[in-house]
Amino acid sequence: MKHTCVALSIGPLLLVLLSGCGALSPRRAVRDGEAALKDHHYEMAIRHFNRAARRLPNDAMLHYNLATAHFHLGSFVPAEAALDQVLELDPNNLDAVELQGHIALHRGDWAKARERFTRCLDADPTARARLLTALANVARGETRHDLARVLLLRALMADWRYAPAHYNLALLYRDHFNLVDEAIDELEIFRRTANSQDPKLAKALTVLEALRQIQQTRAPRQPVGRRDTEKAAARARDGDRAAAVRNWPQAEKAYREALAADPQSFSAALGLGNALAGRGERRSALHAFSQAAVLNPGCADAFYQGALVALELKDLPEAARLLHAAAAKWPGRSGFFALLITLRSAEGNLAGARAYGEHYLLIAPPGEQRARYERWLSAIPADR
Repeated sequence: MKHTCVALSIGPLLLVLLSGCGALSPRRAVRDGEAALKDHHYEMAIRHFNRAARRLPNDAMLHYNLATAHFHLGSFVPAEAALDQVLELDPNNLDAVELQGHIALHRGDWAKARERFTRCLDADPTARARLLTALANVARGETRHDLARVLLLRALMADWRYAPAHYNLALLYRDHFNLVDEAIDELEIFRRTANSQDPKLAKALTVLEALRQIQQTRAPRQPVGRRDTEKAAARARDGDRAAAVRNWPQAEKAYREALAADPQSFSAALGLGNALAGRGERRSALHAFSQAAVLNPGCADAFYQGALVALELKDLPEAARLLHAAAAKWPGRSGFFALLITLRSAEGNLAGARAYGEHYLLIAPPGEQRARYERWLSAIPADR
């Protein structure tokens, strides 16, 4: 299926009309219209296509190109009229159906847009990345941000190099999940994968610069003072040995001494969190896990253990902070999405829980845990 932009093939009926008096006139108008459309001269394209349509009223491709030109000008009424003509001539024309969806999206007719894009997706699975991105825009328009997020993740599972999905995910992370670092990562991927003529490229670079400034202001201040990394490493190893035999008081003591020697010791902070959790001191454990996540943002375990403890404490804001960042950093790890289901359920957000549940079922390995979530998901109302 083609993108909803320029269609450069000549309509089949033109071949029948190439002989006879004046036959070159409509063909020239079609070609001139296609050239103008390709060069983004939409008003000129419309004039050429309208002139050709008077001689070629039954050419579906011609009417589709006319609709495309009107769409780019924001002239949705004549665009829809042209698409109606296309579908009357060719009821299974998925390009026309998809363009109807984009018009509905621009108008805020979410139900119609979703129906059109879903119809195209069901008929043409090869266009999954593009159509799932379009459905994500529908979900975002409906303020269903969790659903928009997982739809974009599914789009990237279908085609990791589909640049618009990275762009839209970056804006979603920036605007609705307060994920500055992760938005920067997505924009960097967009910048590398987008076509050099992509009209969103200039805006992406502007947004990227603004996000980098925010990133600098949010960068955590490093503790000042002397760091004894050798002592910290030695005491952290002592803590590990004590933790291995579940001697939590001794482990806690060793890890605290390691952090006193080097406040930037990630292994000591993570170990301290585990020791405190083992002792049942969950609030202090959460603080240690959160500290570990700051010291090493690339450690998934710090985020996961911290989120678990935060959910146990019903500290939903801290659980959300850790889980949203972790799911963005490691979108293929099903455990984070399982915890996001728990988070949204605890918040009373059943639609968000369902969105994450459906995504979890896509990426989770077979087993009893997955089966439990599947049974749970089948028991709640569909989010449509």
